[in-house]
Amino acid sequence: MLSILIDLIYLLIYMIQQKENAMRTMTACLSIVLLGFSGCGQNQGTDQGGGQSQATPDAGKAPVQPEPASPAAGTPAPAPAPKTPAPAVRPPAMESKSAEELIETLKAGDSFSRSAAAEALGTKGDSKAVDALLAALKDKDEQVRASAAHSLGRLKDASALDGLVAALKDENRFVCANAAEALGIIGDAKSARPLVAALGHDDPDVRFWACDSLKRISGKDFGYDAAGWTKWISEKK
Repeated sequence: MLSILIDLIYLLIYMIQQKENAMRTMTACLSIVLLGFSGCGQNQGTDQGGGQSQATPDAGKAPVQPEPASPAAGTPAPAPAPKTPAPAVRPPAMESKSAEELIETLKAGDSFSRSAAAEALGTKGDSKAVDALLAALKDKDEQVRASAAHSLGRLKDASALDGLVAALKDENRFVCANAAEALGIIGDAKSARPLVAALGHDDPDVRFWACDSLKRISGKDFGYDAAGWTKWISEKK
């Protein structure tokens, strides 16, 4: 009986040991399974967050900007900003001089004084200055010629028309630009055809003022289209 009891005790101990091993085995398996799920969750989170995910071929590239639309064919280029020369600086003494005194300076002074006198004559509003300014359009100094053209426009005397038209072909671009502007201020339609010719000048400022003056004279706007202006002149006749 005692031996049986001892055998039962050993059997019970064995079963307890087997149960503990089974529990340990089950615990280990569960740990492995849990670790596996944990690893899958981390990998999935990384892929969604973009930390370790494989980039697509276009990732990181700047978006392609569309090319600006080209202007329609036949559209005239925008007019450049005018760069006609600034009026000559007049010494204070020029302000107080009469038209007669300024005319004398224009004829006999140095180049700076002649230019200043030509510019000042435009503010006097005296028609007696027109002839002197027309003569100054042929001065050897280009600034004197430019100032004379500018003042003839301010005087708005139609008798200056032929001299200003001739000045459109001056060798100095500033003289040409001032002459083109002056013709627009005078506003005589007789200067339209020479101004159309000036649209083909090499200098953009001369072309600008020629176009601007044609608009003033005609009230139309054909831009830099010489053919359009020529047609208008023909129809006007």
